[in-house]
Amino acid sequence: MRLTWTQQIILCMPLVFAGVCNMIFVKSSILASWRIPMDAGLCFNDGKRVFGTNKTWKGFAGMIGWTTLWMVFIATITHNSVFPQTLPSQILFGAAWGLAYVLGELPNSLIKRRLNIAPGSNVSGLRGLFFLWLDQADSAIACAIVLPFFIEVSWQDCIALVFVGSGIHFAANIGLFYVGLKSQRG
Repeated sequence: MRLTWTQQIILCMPLVFAGVCNMIFVKSSILASWRIPMDAGLCFNDGKRVFGTNKTWKGFAGMIGWTTLWMVFIATITHNSVFPQTLPSQILFGAAWGLAYVLGELPNSLIKRRLNIAPGSNVSGLRGLFFLWLDQADSAIACAIVLPFFIEVSWQDCIALVFVGSGIHFAANIGLFYVGLKSQRG
């Protein structure tokens, strides 16, 4: 099956809505005790934090949970054949989709800490443009790797998902910046 552009966009919607919900959730006082850095404050062999303070277990668990909820909701209301048709499959796909999303962000955080780029910020110049792109594409790449385990897609669909997902992620981040949920535009 080849995915249309509309199907690609619909496929990304659980992640977009989950990302917004997760930002609100992470900033809220609900389950504040889960705001523990994933790296537990540990440093890499270079003396710098592994991932930094912005990657918390609350955000990790929240993204998986919110993605699962939004996956089931959107699959139910769209009756779109792009999503699995049974509730257990939708739950599994949503959890895997959310897990891929958060795991996809970790290597980028690891690299940025090594380069002295503070959590939630970027640098200028070509290096800054590269990280601006990577900040949008890292989780889209991870989700594209997981996608064939849940729906029948071509490798071209997976590549297209990286571009569509990155574009949607970038647009969503700009929107979140303007409503005050993010501190930088990209």
